[in-house]
Amino acid sequence: MGRWRMQVADLKHAFKTLRRSAERLAGAASWRFEPERLSIEWAGVTVSLPVAGDATTCVRMSNKTMRGVARLDLPTTPEHEFRVEDGRFYWEGSYSFSVEQRDDDVPQLLPVNARPLDIALLPIRHGASQIEDAGLADRVADAMERKARSVDTAAAALKWLGVTEEHVAAWVEAHLAAVATGKTTFSLEPRRVVLGRGQFDLFQD
Repeated sequence: MGRWRMQVADLKHAFKTLRRSAERLAGAASWRFEPERLSIEWAGVTVSLPVAGDATTCVRMSNKTMRGVARLDLPTTPEHEFRVEDGRFYWEGSYSFSVEQRDDDVPQLLPVNARPLDIALLPIRHGASQIEDAGLADRVADAMERKARSVDTAAAALKWLGVTEEHVAAWVEAHLAAVATGKTTFSLEPRRVVLGRGQFDLFQD
């Protein structure tokens, strides 16, 4: 249980920032309350605002609920109070929502304003359970589908050169594995891809 008061102007600014990205935001949102700060993380977009509270806790809010909350009419008073108690999130004098209260943070796996590449790298950098907890499973699935379509398109364009989907897919996976570890070049040798000497030289570190 805890209570936190904040300036309505700060809350309006935070919700405005989130709404600008609302169309591409998927998954649950994490509200991290501390005695002097509230941080809201929603699929790679994070906003923070000062609060005055009496506890530290983290709640997970479903995507549907978060979308509704971000569009609520805010009070005209200068300050507003939130309360978390028994699995519910209470909006002072107005609304209450069911939330999942957690002892730890929902992991923040993406940078602010994440690129499609950042989404594609998540399965390499993090386990499936972490991605699910962060509410990013749908975005990762979309990225994997886009990657597969891109491989098909590239292979079709290069088919006349004898390049297959397997060739392109191996190149893409090796590239992503290198990027995920901070490298700018990559080698296909560990993946046992069979290439001619001239081809293989193109992929050396």
